[in-house]
Amino acid sequence: MQASELEQLREVLAAAGVAVRRAVTAARESAHGGMLAEVSHRTSSDTIFRVDVVAEEAVLDFFRSHWPETSPAELVMEGCESGSAMTFPEGIRVAETRWKVIVDPVDGTRGWMRDKRPAWFLAGVAPQRGAATRLADIQLASMTELPVTKQGFADQLSAVRGQ
Repeated sequence: MQASELEQLREVLAAAGVAVRRAVTAARESAHGGMLAEVSHRTSSDTIFRVDVVAEEAVLDFFRSHWPETSPAELVMEGCESGSAMTFPEGIRVAETRWKVIVDPVDGTRGWMRDKRPAWFLAGVAPQRGAATRLADIQLASMTELPVTKQGFADQLSAVRGQ
């Protein structure tokens, strides 16, 4: 893996965080913003609220149009437990991917929905090691703040391991 590829992926994840922030902020500001706190569905591991669905759709839309074809990846995202792997570019087999991208689109959903504290878009990229991939393998990470309504600014942090 080259530093330039990691830097490119860092930029993509940072931009994905901005896309999620815009999507959830726009949904909150819409006439139906109060619906974001409603339960969409439950999975075996979590309760998925409508804001989570908005964020997940934003991630998928962003990855479909912005994930670099030269860095094939499997996306593992909280809330998406369809049983089939999500890969980008779409359609490639997991065995052909070089990266595993781990995303929590809205970390801190409950506090954010009640406008008490910000939430975060969290993402990390690790070399693809199949089921053996661990959080300790992450080579770069990005976190983007999803601010509450009374907050005028939002922070974003990202880093490549060792840089």
